Amino acid sequence: MLFHKLTIDVDAIEESFASIPENVTHLDLSGNDLGQMFTEELKALMDAIPESVTSLNLSDNDLSQMSTEELAALMGGISKNVTHLNLSRNNLGHMSMEKLVALMSRISKNVTHLSLSLNFLNTMTPEQLLAAFKDTIPQSVTHLDLSWNYLGRMSVEQLEALKDTIPENVTHLDLSGNQLDKMTKEQQLTALIAAIPESVTHLGLIRNNLEIMSAQDLNAFILKIPSHVTLINLRRNKLFINKTPEDIDIFLKKLVDVRSRLDLRQNGEPELSRAIAPLIQMGTFGVLENQKIIPPEINAKIASHLSRSPENHIFQFIMKHTAMICKRKFTVGTVVTDSPCKEPIERAELLH
Repeated sequence: MLFHKLTIDVDAIEESFASIPENVTHLDLSGNDLGQMFTEELKALMDAIPESVTSLNLSDNDLSQMSTEELAALMGGISKNVTHLNLSRNNLGHMSMEKLVALMSRISKNVTHLSLSLNFLNTMTPEQLLAAFKDTIPQSVTHLDLSWNYLGRMSVEQLEALKDTIPENVTHLDLSGNQLDKMTKEQQLTALIAAIPESVTHLGLIRNNLEIMSAQDLNAFILKIPSHVTLINLRRNKLFINKTPEDIDIFLKKLVDVRSRLDLRQNGEPELSRAIAPLIQMGTFGVLENQKIIPPEINAKIASHLSRSPENHIFQFIMKHTAMICKRKFTVGTVVTDSPCKEPIERAELLH
């Protein structure tokens, strides 16, 4: 298919950017068909960006249609002050190696946050992944977004190559929306986990269709994630939809040793139950020992109101899931009872 580039007046570019305030720090140039611009126009565009800009969004600009020279002009023209760079939705996975290397190798060594989301990286061979990204993603990058690249469809060999491309200093790695449910072989999940650098403390696994995995496989996957990852974001995976309370309790009980590392919000647990249980928990026991976020009198009023209907689902939820230590006295309104829990495992603790 033949693409015809558009001729854009360089003076018009400079005039338009002259109106941008000098103290602007975030500039969004997404969806502007930069791939249709010529070298001189790109140079003028990049030169016109204020030096104050530290966050630059170049997503959805059809960069795959640029020549090597044009990519060099675009990337080479980015100010050294830019620390946050968004290159998502640019079809990088279908670029020629010459073009992709020309783009990646010119990313500033000052960039700390880099997004390569939605770029069809799953279509690249192991050799292409290594040639394009190994030693080109700056070691300065601490936040790397590889979401929505269909990594779940990658072979073990591709995942092993991907491992060698992720900088050793990355602390936040986003693998959301990668259809991990498509990983039908245990070796694939093992290779994916092995690709997580030891520096990573935050791992994004949002919207990965994990509800399709069996409870046993999902538990095993989560438990294999290295302990240096202190926050595992599992939101929006429908983990609790169409599950009985007993199924949910069994699932969570097996994760008791990693409960403090999991973000399980927005997975189908009833909104009111999820909201009210931590409320009572914070008022009764506090987040830290001897620290009560909610004043006792407010907490007592809430608990007293709920205790009027012992059969109420929310009351039962709180009685079962907010007594954090077994055999501890638990006050509901003016009534003091023994803690109803049998194990120091609480769904509320995992979900708040």
